[in-house]
Amino acid sequence: MRNSSYLSRNRNYILALAVLSLALSVPVFAATDTVTVDVTINVVAQITVVPTSLSWTTNPGAVGGVINITVKNSGSVNQSNLYAYVNTNETEARRPYGIDAASNYSAGGSLVMRNSTSSTSNFSWVQRKEWNWSSSIDNADFSNIPANSLVARGYFKNGTREYIWAVGNGTNISTDTSSGRCNNTATLFAIENDDDAGTVTTRTPLTTGITRDGGDNEYSYFSVDRDAAPINGMCVAINSNCSYILVYRYDKRTSPNFNTCANADYLRVTNMTPGDTETVPVDAWVPNGLPDGALNQATVTFSAAGS
Repeated sequence: MRNSSYLSRNRNYILALAVLSLALSVPVFAATDTVTVDVTINVVAQITVVPTSLSWTTNPGAVGGVINITVKNSGSVNQSNLYAYVNTNETEARRPYGIDAASNYSAGGSLVMRNSTSSTSNFSWVQRKEWNWSSSIDNADFSNIPANSLVARGYFKNGTREYIWAVGNGTNISTDTSSGRCNNTATLFAIENDDDAGTVTTRTPLTTGITRDGGDNEYSYFSVDRDAAPINGMCVAINSNCSYILVYRYDKRTSPNFNTCANADYLRVTNMTPGDTETVPVDAWVPNGLPDGALNQATVTFSAAGS
């Protein structure tokens, strides 16, 4: 009787396990749903430039060393026709010669750049400013400027080298009482091929290969296309009162209309798609004859056209 009772209890236990096992094997169904995601990007024309500052410390007649600027299309539309300019003219507002103050000179006047597809020898001035020397230059031959129209002359400084340049306003200065009028159609620009050695041979600026492309109320604009010239392939803007010249290449602004010069060029013409970058190498070419100290800070502006 005891064995029968034991077997009965055992059978009940086995049966309970079987029922529990059956209950646990019932499938469990997960609850799911979906959410759609849509993001619409607004039209934003924007570029970002890094680094945000450039700094060099160097000796007169030396170069600072190349720094690569990265221009990134940080907006949402294609960007093309990239160009750049520096405010040398505004930050060197008065003639600095004869004053022992580095702050009278703009740091922008030492800045050169090239596009990334050019060779390292093809750096161009972003905006170099050279003032009328005002006094005479010994052994100079300005015969390529018509007689009685010479209104300005000076030294174009390129590191340790200097080149004589001259401007004629196309009028007879012995009878013309105006302040210069170097934005008239007869204005001429000339520059020497050779590094100045103080001789007549190296102080005879030429007009060969230099074309006046136009002018406005502020400037006459010239393109220089002479292989031997120190600013070959660049542009020269002569201000209307003949007191200074600006040498540049990558400035395509239309106010003032620096784009008038046939040599005014873009750093990049093709599209930069959103997220794309362009590398622009820059350097500081510091001429001889500058006072010690910090030059007046300048600002470089990059501009591109959204599409």
